[in-house]
This record gives sequence, structure tokens and C-alpha cells, in this order.
Amino acid sequence: MFGIHLHTLFVVVTLSRSIANKAVVANPIMPTTLSSPLNKNQTNPLMHAIYDAHIHESVGVLKGNRFLSDFGASASDLDAALHLLWKGSNLLSVEIASSIEAANITLRHHLEKYGFETTACIKYTCSGYLDITRFPEVEQLPSVLSIMPYTTSTLGSLRGGQFERRIQEKAPVNSSPFGSIKSNAFEALQINKLREVYPHLTGAGMKIGVLSDSYNTRGTAAADVASGDLPSDVVIVKESSVRRSDEGRAMLQLVHDLAPDATLYFHSVEGIGDMVAGIHALADLGCNVILDDIVDFGQPFFQEGPIAQTASDIAEIRGIPYFSSAGNSGRTSYESAYHGIACGLHGYRSCHDFGGGNIFQRITVSDWTEFILQWDDPFASVSGPTSKGAKTDIDALIFDASTGEMVHVSAFPNIGRDPLDAWVLPAGTYDIAVAVDKGRKPDRIKWITPDDMNLVSVDPPTNSGYIVSQANTLYTAGVGCAFEQQTFSELKVEPFSSVGGAPLLFDRDGSRKAKPLTPNQPRFIGPDGSYNTFFGINVTDPLGIIEPRFRFFGTSAAVPNVAAVALLMLQAAPDLPPSRLYSILGDTAIDMNVRGFDYDSGYGFINGFAAVRTAMLETGSDTDPYDNEVFKKKKKRSNSDGDSDSTPPPPVIHSQCFFTVDGSWIDDAFGSSLSNHW
Repeated sequence: MFGIHLHTLFVVVTLSRSIANKAVVANPIMPTTLSSPLNKNQTNPLMHAIYDAHIHESVGVLKGNRFLSDFGASASDLDAALHLLWKGSNLLSVEIASSIEAANITLRHHLEKYGFETTACIKYTCSGYLDITRFPEVEQLPSVLSIMPYTTSTLGSLRGGQFERRIQEKAPVNSSPFGSIKSNAFEALQINKLREVYPHLTGAGMKIGVLSDSYNTRGTAAADVASGDLPSDVVIVKESSVRRSDEGRAMLQLVHDLAPDATLYFHSVEGIGDMVAGIHALADLGCNVILDDIVDFGQPFFQEGPIAQTASDIAEIRGIPYFSSAGNSGRTSYESAYHGIACGLHGYRSCHDFGGGNIFQRITVSDWTEFILQWDDPFASVSGPTSKGAKTDIDALIFDASTGEMVHVSAFPNIGRDPLDAWVLPAGTYDIAVAVDKGRKPDRIKWITPDDMNLVSVDPPTNSGYIVSQANTLYTAGVGCAFEQQTFSELKVEPFSSVGGAPLLFDRDGSRKAKPLTPNQPRFIGPDGSYNTFFGINVTDPLGIIEPRFRFFGTSAAVPNVAAVALLMLQAAPDLPPSRLYSILGDTAIDMNVRGFDYDSGYGFINGFAAVRTAMLETGSDTDPYDNEVFKKKKKRSNSDGDSDSTPPPPVIHSQCFFTVDGSWIDDAFGSSLSNHW
């Protein structure tokens, strides 16, 4: 597996990320009636499955989700499939929506009587830890509209074992000089060139805030400080109350490599309300840039939810640029206009036609997999009861593809609540029907899975935008990723980097927009595969030639790299508003696909040097960067013709690259150490 060369280590990382397309299948055998009535009196059938599994140690009879018992699911199966976050053995992280506004007043004190540990409350929702043994009582409270488990995924990060690539590891030549592990993003973004001309641009006097899972729940942060990979004054605004991956600390390491004198802030996220509170807290503490790598698929796909609203307002109203990871799922979302046809199941008004009169989508999964289905109705938990919530009740009916037997029904009560259904499936092949139970026919449906790596095949295939929530607004910046170790002429987006194109159909108050709004997201691409001390894929050289290090892949790595560039831009040009900052980053980016914007690569790969220089010229903060003593001394030493007063011609800033007129100063867009191929 390893081909060892002097100072070079080849690492084969196994990552597979393709979805096979199969021919359209014949309809399975379908019953004309259901074997027993579905119970739609509960707020969330999945919560009942979790309750039954943990209280009775087997799923048993599930209230509204009873077919899951046929899978023999255990409590650990559901925990893994739903990415549940537990504190101790009984406290489950949940989101509880209120039927009345001002949840902190109208809902919180009722919940805490039942042992609820509140993390934060926002307009209609409280986040916190629910004693699962008290779930049936809490569900019956008059002020409770719905209860949803909170997923723990930081969906911008990519774990090993997901695609196949041959990586050539070389000891960095001009990498970031800070810390024991040096990031090649320092060159990929041309910060090394920037530092030559503007040595004072190190983030001094600036503040940057990161929202992620945790910082030091594994107890190794002190070693990062001792090695210089993190400063000693990181401000922990809030740490996770449970043990997690500490991915947030890895993100802070990447920021520190590019902006070593900036003050770093961190806020853990344990729920929707907690994230909203965290964004406000970082803004109130004076952070100049805020970023996150969190996606909660309980948030609306077709409407701005609380997190998206808060991030958007922080940028638009308070003038703080906000960056969010786009995710690592490519196009593995199914979205379509709803084509209703008769489906022959008693009680259902229509089923979605997936094509040619086929009411089934065939899906094969390799392990327990969660699916979230939404359609074009407003969320009551977002817009409140005045929006009247969902006007359509949709169920997902799942059949065993080999026998035609119905094995599962996802039957959330939707009318007046949220237009959302969710279900989990173990390894196998299934035919899935999307059926209208009550209400109007929807115009649009969309499903997403946070477990897309488990998808073996989908027919008809997934080919829709995956970016949602705070990475898909007009005022924030969604960030995709490209491997930092590429040649200038062959820039390629990571195959897993999530694509945009998901429309927003509703305003915040739940009213339908006059026409769909599709934000240009991702805005741009940043480098991933950056080195850090502990997180990601271990690329330690077994011969000891290269020091131990980890490559951090995914948009969770790209977003701190890009946000650090934005911080340097603001140090150089403090009055730059977010909208113009985003525009400069896009205008100076290097095109990767079609010229201009596209939903795969945005406006292209970030060019940090060009972006900072453009910001300075535009704001008048530096009219002649070459009138710089450090730069002049360096040029005196390097001029071969003996002309100590000569300087290179001024750089030409172009939307695709950054270079000198004679081409002698910057050899390529990435610097000398990034000329390696995949």
C-alpha cells in the first residue's frame, strides 16, 4: 500500500462516494389497506421509538412508528442512525417547539418542572436535555407543539474512509511558520506572499469566533498550546457539556496558522436555540468574523429557520461577515415538483410519481441511515401559529423491495405543525412512496440524508442542491472545498463538496414569496486537507521522516481557512461591509468550472493575496504596498542584476489570478510547494 520515497510518503486513503443508477423498478406488491390505523396524536413518532428503545431495551410497539419493530432495532441502532446526543444515560438533547411565542417565558418553566435542563430558548423553541423517562408527560403539555431529537453532526467535516485518493505527502517548504504542525493553506491561499509584502497583517487586534461541537472535551488542548499550534488565550465562551470530537479546536488551529495574532473565540453548539444564542454572544463580544460548521436538518429547507435568520441578520444588520461550511454531500438530495397520481392505498389521496407512473423510489443503504423529507409549507416552529404551519400531511411508506411487504411508515402529524417527516432504515433495499394523507397537494418535495455515505444506489437518482439553512442565505457565505495540494491549471472541487441551488419559497412570517429565491451558494471554495495536530486522517510517516500530523478534510476545514482570509482583509480595510467583502473574495477568486458563478464551485477558489490587496486599494488603506522597507530589503538581496533599487512591476489583479506583468514574481497561484498532483 505504501510506496516510500526519500522525504515523500504516499498514503492511500479509501473513500468511495458514488451513487449507482439502476433501471426503474416495477411497483412492488402493495396492500390496499393498512394492517392497523396509524396513530398521529404524538408530536414525533421517532421520539416514541427512542423512548421505547431506551426504556424497554427493544423497540416493541411503536406509537405511530410501529413498523420499525420489524427491523429489530436496538437503542444503540437508533442512537447511531439519528446521531443522538446523550448526557449520561437518560438525558437526551432535544428541540421543543412551543405553540405560543416567547418560549423562554411560556414554555421553559413548564419543561423544567419535569427535569428539563435548558440550554437556550428562542422565539418558539427551547433547546436542552430531556429526561427520556419523562417524555410521555412532557409531550402532553398544552404548550408543546413538537419535540425533535437534536442531531450531533458537524456536517462540514469529512471522516476517513469515504473516497479514494492517492496523496503525495511532502514536508512543507514554505508553510505557516506557526506551531509544530504547519498548514499548506498558508501557500494555497497565498498568505505567504501576502506576508512578504504586508508583514503586519497577522490578525493583530482582530477577533474571530468559531461555532462547532467542542473544544477540549478530550483534554488535549494544553498540548496544542505548548506546541504553539494554538495561543494560550483562546476564549471559551461555552464548552460542550458532553464529550465530543473537539473538531472546533482543529478549526481554530487552521485560523491560527493564517492569522496568528488574532484573538480566538469558541462557542459549542448543543441545539438550535443554543446556536442562536452563540452567534449573538460572539457578536456581542466584538468578533469581527464568525464561522460555523454546523447543519441541523430539522431546520427548514425552503425557509430561513432561526439559525439562518440569526446568521443573516448578524451580517446584514450588525455588519459582521458570517461564513458557514457547505457540507460534504455533493448532490445527494432528491428534490422535485410533486406529481400526484392515484396510488391505490386506502386513505391516501395521492402519491408522488417518480417518473413513468412509478410511485416508488428504490434506495439501497449499507447501514442504518436517516432520511428527512420536507415540502413547501411554512414551519409553525419558525413562523408561529399565525402562519398556521403545514397545510399538507405527507407520509413516507417504505416497502421491502424483494417481497413487496410494507415494513415502515413515517407518519408525523403535520397539519398546523412543521412540514417534516423523518425515518431511519437499516441496511437493505427499499421502495419508498411519498403519499399525501390530508390537505392540499404540495408543489415541491425534497429529502436529504445526513448519512449519504451509506447510500449505495438511488433510483431515480439524487441530483439536487444539498446546501440549506445558514449556508443558503443572501447575506452569509457558504464555503465549499478543494484539496489544497493541486496544480494551478487543474483545480478541482472535492467530489463530496455540497452543491447549492435549493430555493427559498417562504418569508420569515410564513407567507409564500412572490417568486422563488435561490441564493448563489456556495459563494466560493477554500482549501481542505490542511494539517493539524489531531483531527482527521492520520498521515504519520511510519519511517519517521515526516512528523506525525493529520489532514483535516471537508468544508469544516475550508471554512476556517477562508474566514481567516476575511479577517486579514478587515485588518487591512476595517470599514469593509460584509456584502463588499464577499464580492471581493468572489471577484478575485480563481474560476474552477464555468466562468463566473456556478452551484458547484461558486465564484471559484479563494486567492487571499488578491483579495486583501483589492480591499486595501478599494478603501484607500494602502496606495503603494511596495513602499515597504521589509519588501525593499528582500528585493535587494534577491535581485540578480545588481540593481538594488529595482522593484517588480505592480501586480495585475484579475478575476482569475494574481501575477506580475512579467510573470517573474509569483510563479503560480499556489506557490512552489503546491505543485503536487493528486
